[in-house]
Amino acid sequence: MVYFSQVREHKDLSLTAAKTDSFDIPESGIIDAIVPLIATKNSSANHNEMDPYQFHHLTAIELIANGKTPLFSLTGDQLLARYYQDHGRLPAMKLDTYGSAYQYLRYPMYFGRHMRDPDYALDASKFSDLKLKVTNDATSTNFDTTDLKVDVDIIYHEEQPAIPTKYMLPYEYESYTPETDTASKRIELPDRKTMRKIWVTMDRDRADATSKYTCHPYQLINKLKYLYKSRVLTLFDETFNRMSYFNIQDLENPGFVGARSNFYSADYYFDAMFAYPYIILFTVCTQDAVSTYLVNYDHRNERLQKPRGITGSNVQVSALVYGWGILDSFIVQDMTKLGEPNYIDPVKVKPAQLEFESTANDGEIQICVEEVWPN
Repeated sequence: MVYFSQVREHKDLSLTAAKTDSFDIPESGIIDAIVPLIATKNSSANHNEMDPYQFHHLTAIELIANGKTPLFSLTGDQLLARYYQDHGRLPAMKLDTYGSAYQYLRYPMYFGRHMRDPDYALDASKFSDLKLKVTNDATSTNFDTTDLKVDVDIIYHEEQPAIPTKYMLPYEYESYTPETDTASKRIELPDRKTMRKIWVTMDRDRADATSKYTCHPYQLINKLKYLYKSRVLTLFDETFNRMSYFNIQDLENPGFVGARSNFYSADYYFDAMFAYPYIILFTVCTQDAVSTYLVNYDHRNERLQKPRGITGSNVQVSALVYGWGILDSFIVQDMTKLGEPNYIDPVKVKPAQLEFESTANDGEIQICVEEVWPN
């Protein structure tokens, strides 16, 4: 029987604003996950700025071996989306966007199909010069750049009769911005290792904190095809709206996402975190004696919302949200429940391709894959 131990490898270390910081990881033990816990202090007006959440500003979270070999490489958004896809919830976090408050988020970099997977893990002894690298683009607009901290926990396999011989390697494979608002593009997927999962993430354009996104998800990706063997076999050919509904079906226990709060203003949008929120349950707190608490929101199914029906000052709004397209991420192919013999073998189906059609070019499309690697 396998046991898991958790060790705090680094504590209360500083992160440098708008830089990459590196932290040593021991080159021994069977690693289930490396979990950075990042604490950031908001600027005084963060709640009135674009992208007020900490994870928006983590442009890369990586584990690098031998000075160059990536063993894990995702942005903060992509990492949290992967966790939600595999667990049906987000990891522990405290998201408070109000000025001078702290945000605390965990970023589990797990090397199995999920946390505490007995069958897949990283054998650190097979690598040298292991470095955790955290890159951010934080500025004083959103954060107190003198107060960015990180703890690093490592979860190990202990007393396991059979050491796992394989681990999962998730990374951003390619990104692009459509050249025009009627563009199409075909991307050939990697063919080096078996793939467990393919997903896409969008980074949509936005003018300022009082504006919505310039385009909808179904405009940036209007249609998506998943092609095998040079179009001899088309496994997936759907409009994006229909494809997005499948993401709820793929999750066994999709959960509400919550713990977001800011002080209410009629001018600023509220980030519901799902590209398509289906249910939003608002909670309103106030120091005023008289306020209106009957809260509704924009009728359109959009990530950025404005709460309605609130009066009074010093009003704080929190919400629980259920929907699909967490952080504008959508699963294209997920073979998780089928087991490794049924994962995507890119050699047998070479070339495997994604073909995108767009009706807007107001943002970036990122293609992420998760491969199975030998230790």
